[in-house]
Amino acid sequence: MKKTTFTCLLFALGLANAVSGQGLGLVLRLESDVRQKLPGVPLPLRLVAVNNSTTEKRLPFDVFIHVEREGGERFLGGMRTGWARKATDEELDQPGFDGSLPIAAGATVIADLDVGPQSDTPSFLLHPFLWPAGRYTIRMLAAVDEGRLADAIREATLQSVLEAMPEVTISNPLTIDVTEPQGADAEAWQYLREASEGEGWYSRFAPVFAKELRRRFPTSQYTFSFGLAHLRDESLADLEALAKRARSATPRPLMLDWLEMTIAGTHEYQCAKNLRVPRDVDAAASECETARTLFAQIVGTTTSSIVRASASRAVDKTLTAADVRNWALHRDAVDAGTYQPIRPLLQCVKETGRRLEAAFSYTNSNAFTVYIDAGVRNFFTPGPENRGQPVVFVPGTHEGVVTVTIEGKMKDPLRTIAWTLDEITVSAPANGAPRCKGN
Repeated sequence: MKKTTFTCLLFALGLANAVSGQGLGLVLRLESDVRQKLPGVPLPLRLVAVNNSTTEKRLPFDVFIHVEREGGERFLGGMRTGWARKATDEELDQPGFDGSLPIAAGATVIADLDVGPQSDTPSFLLHPFLWPAGRYTIRMLAAVDEGRLADAIREATLQSVLEAMPEVTISNPLTIDVTEPQGADAEAWQYLREASEGEGWYSRFAPVFAKELRRRFPTSQYTFSFGLAHLRDESLADLEALAKRARSATPRPLMLDWLEMTIAGTHEYQCAKNLRVPRDVDAAASECETARTLFAQIVGTTTSSIVRASASRAVDKTLTAADVRNWALHRDAVDAGTYQPIRPLLQCVKETGRRLEAAFSYTNSNAFTVYIDAGVRNFFTPGPENRGQPVVFVPGTHEGVVTVTIEGKMKDPLRTIAWTLDEITVSAPANGAPRCKGN
């Protein structure tokens, strides 16, 4: 067998194994609801990770991007997915915390790689390698050893990476057609290409180019795409003015949805800003309600599944006015030393053969609702830490909030389940614990 044939065979086998998820134990699926775009216009992507195994797996903090065009190929570095995991301050302070996203057995998680201004690099399709029109094939690569993969992709081909790291997991290929700009878009694109010549142009001068695009080419797609990436310091009035212009543009700009998301996100940021000491709780409550309303409107109007998913998640995570007021009461009580920890309670147990079933309750002695996400202050042992326990704790005592079943031999001292909440732990089985009905 010729060496080239043998190498190609290794490459094909490596690609097949990677797609099946032999490295991470996950299947990675790359999606986009955009199939045709202008060069340099950002591309929203969705990475779907599926855990088909019987044990928990982890999606690394970074995935790496590979792009091919007309026989050429290039790795474009890493893109973060770990932001999808809402890590607490306590977790971030833990030694060895790597930001990876845990995925339970049989579960599917989505990491939307959006194009909003909250990203340091709003889209890898701004990269000069991807400026010419043509057909592009995009893949995402991931590995447990992120550092080794990052080293492997330097000045390398996809084939050489897979030969060096057969354990790498690679997504399906995604095909995108990049078309030549016309009219005002062509003029704006030419301006961008000429203005961006020289090393370090993006970090040093991109905000200036964004303003110039808005002045020279108010109807160009590039005004709403490239410009959106540099609106961090713009006022809310500037954002809304740009959105108003985008709504009247023909064709409808690809980036309008993300501009609307940015406006809603700005209100959400103002909500958080007003919760800093000294707090303006009324202003914070108003801003958060406005943000939730705007995110909900986007869910109902967008034609992009990726934008809809991001907006839906934003609706779920943005505080309501009541949430804001409860949060402020909680923080004030903590600062004053009057906060009472939420107390987990073992309500009853039931033992049948190898099965131990435990029902838990809780008591909140405070006069306000407390929010404790599943994690370092709200977890079960043995894992998984999240077993469906509540994360919202209203005042009073509440029974039957979560029931957990584990397997093990009768009277085995290791057959226990413990709920730790607000640094208080309660375990089952427990001597004297009442029996659940039906035992």
